[in-house]
Amino acid sequence: MQRDDRPDETASARAEAMADLVDLVVNVAREVRHHGARDAAVVRLTSAEGNVMRYVDSHPGASAGEVAEATGLQRSNLSTALRSLQASGLVERRADDVDGRAVHVYPTPKAAENLRRLRREWAERVEAALGGEVEHLEGTVTLLRALEEGLVAARREG
Repeated sequence: MQRDDRPDETASARAEAMADLVDLVVNVAREVRHHGARDAAVVRLTSAEGNVMRYVDSHPGASAGEVAEATGLQRSNLSTALRSLQASGLVERRADDVDGRAVHVYPTPKAAENLRRLRREWAERVEAALGGEVEHLEGTVTLLRALEEGLVAARREG
């Protein structure tokens, strides 16, 4: 009977570890965001604007529909975020050459500089918090990237 219990115990322990992982990721993200940027030149973004910028930075020229689908934002919320990002000089919207109603979104050089400054601060903050302990950094990044891809795929399917 004990053998039948072990798989459940293993599954339960794995579920606990997965829940702990999610809790830690959320807490780490909150702490990084809470500290903000020390560099006054960094443009502060809302959560929605940050999600849009992350996608546009890695997918320049994406259509507004693609950005909305990838970020999970409603069209009205996306429009608000894009207007704000455009007013801040971080994105440029261009009409499609074939269908003038379609819009493509591009990051600006200012966006690239903003991201460079922000990533430098993140790296400094995280490195200081880890006290130089980076032995598992590469594996952790690989794990979190796979987690992100799996969660995005599940959202798109569901």
